Amino acid sequence: MKNTHQCPKCDSFRIVYVEGSKYSSGQNIHANKWATKFFSVERYICTDCGLVESYVPLKPDFIKWAEKKIVEQGGDFNEFV
Repeated sequence: MKNTHQCPKCDSFRIVYVEGSKYSSGQNIHANKWATKFFSVERYICTDCGLVESYVPLKPDFIKWAEKKIVEQGGDFNEFV
């Protein structure tokens, strides 16, 4: 939906974009146990069928955090898409 502006489930073009907000904890990924560092999640919602797609902007600080998490979980960062 982000790139096509069309719902992959019902083919509707009635898509709403909801920008991530640092003030809404339900729209964030917490990057530490104290919830003082987080990444905002943006959402695309189909108003016909309700399908939701969520995205995190792939900024350098997110990539650095993701690389560390993948290694901690026993993976190889080179497998990161």
